[in-house]
Amino acid sequence: GPSQMLSLFSELSIVIGMRLHAIIFAAINQIPFIAIDYDPKVQNFVNSIGLPQLLLNVDQLTIKNIDNKLKYIYDNQDTIGQTLSYASRQCSNKTKQGIEKLKDFVNQNI
Repeated sequence: GPSQMLSLFSELSIVIGMRLHAIIFAAINQIPFIAIDYDPKVQNFVNSIGLPQLLLNVDQLTIKNIDNKLKYIYDNQDTIGQTLSYASRQCSNKTKQGIEKLKDFVNQNI
């Protein structure tokens, strides 16, 4: 359920996601991600936080390309970490409120 998902997210070292909320959740938790770019909302969000290098077009979804992204993340951990730290603070209050509501819901329903 949601509580397992939330606790799992806190344990992850990287997220590979297609859904906007997965990428937002990763950013708020300062977890590096590979965003599969199939939806303009995903591309817009990733660009808005300044990490377009972490986008991978859905048409270019190969093991080799994922491996290249993972290497990029590994080689640029510090820069990406700083960008995510800033992005996490800058994420809109609306997003943070949504996450807080989700956490409250999960905590009340465990």
